This record gives sequence, C-alpha cells and structure tokens, in this order.
Amino acid sequence: MAFYRRNLPHLIIPGYPFFVTTRLTGSLPQQKLNALREEFQKKMQEIQKLKNKQSRILHKKELHRIFFLKYDDFLHERSTGPTWLANEQVAQIVNDSLHWGDGRLYHLIAFTLMPNHIHVVLLPRCENYKEKISQEREDEDAYFLARIMESFKKFTARKANKILGRQGQFWQHESYDHLIRNERELKRAVNYTLQNPVKAGLAATPDDYRWNYVNWDFL
Repeated sequence: MAFYRRNLPHLIIPGYPFFVTTRLTGSLPQQKLNALREEFQKKMQEIQKLKNKQSRILHKKELHRIFFLKYDDFLHERSTGPTWLANEQVAQIVNDSLHWGDGRLYHLIAFTLMPNHIHVVLLPRCENYKEKISQEREDEDAYFLARIMESFKKFTARKANKILGRQGQFWQHESYDHLIRNERELKRAVNYTLQNPVKAGLAATPDDYRWNYVNWDFL
C-alpha cells in the first residue's frame, strides 16, 4: 500500500488466500498520499499507547481497514494519473494473465479490473515455489506471493506498454495484500471486489461489469 510501509514482513501463511490490490503508477496524487500517511501514523501512535495488547491489535486492524477504504476511494475518483486499464486491449492482457496463473501458480477466486487499479482474491500454490527458492535464506519461501505479483506485473507491463506505445514503469511497485483468515473474511473480500465497479459508478450491478470474475466453487 502506498501511503505507509509496514515495519514487519507481510504476513504469509501457506494455505490461506489473499486479497491483493495493485494500482497503476502515478494513479494517486502525492499530496493525498502524504496526508493519508501522516494521519495514519498519528493514529497509530495513539493506538501504541493503549496498555491492553488485545485492544491494540483490534484497533490496528480497524485502522488498516479504514485507511484502505480511504485509499480505494481516492482511486475511484480518478482525479489524476493514468487510467490505462480502461483500454480494452490492456484490460484483456491483464485478464488473460490472471487466468493463465489459475491452477499453475494459484487458485483464482475473484478479481475486478478498474481503470487505474485491480483487486484480486487468490489462493497461492506455495508448493510451486518450493523447488525454485534459494536455500541460502530460511525465510525465502515467505515471499512466494511477492514473486507471483512481480512476475504478473512484469509480463503485463511489457505487453501493455507495447499497446500503449510507451515505455517505463506501469504498475506501482508495492501492492497491498491482506491475508484472509476465515470463510467470513473470504466472502467479505470477494463481495468487496465484485462491488468495486458498482461503488465507483462504472456499473449498475456486479454482473453488468465486463471485468469482474468469481469462482463460486471457493465460496
């Protein structure tokens, strides 16, 4: 997520799905990002002062949720930056790439392609990376999700830039990822994903939006 960086590694637990958000480079004004970052850090400092550990955990979780919604609302405004995913050829490349990885690198549960960002719910197939990882680092297998996203971004950026007749960075380097711990969270993440174009005023219902996908077998 662009308005703050975590101090600890992303929480990766094999066998659990993830809700991932990736946006186009330059899709949010730096001024808004800076304001969000400052507000987030201020509230986080207040939470750190709480004496009860469980209370700190709950407040932090809620804080992340609130600020992600603010972040996503800014993306929906599309007030600045590129909207390359509104190009049907570009969106088709991203769509096809996500489906290509289904069954190979992960189980694809749901996604939506917005003009300047995407939301994806997926269950990584960690075993595919265990044969490829270096033995020099004991925690190397904790980065399989990052490897999936890195490969996806690199491939789609190259293809999309060719269509758009441009060069340079296409995706924002860091993605936002949230580990989904139970069935309730999974349903909530899928619902949020499918409702995103409705919330942004791009479709009347999730079924009306061309770039929505869901595999109901996982729900």
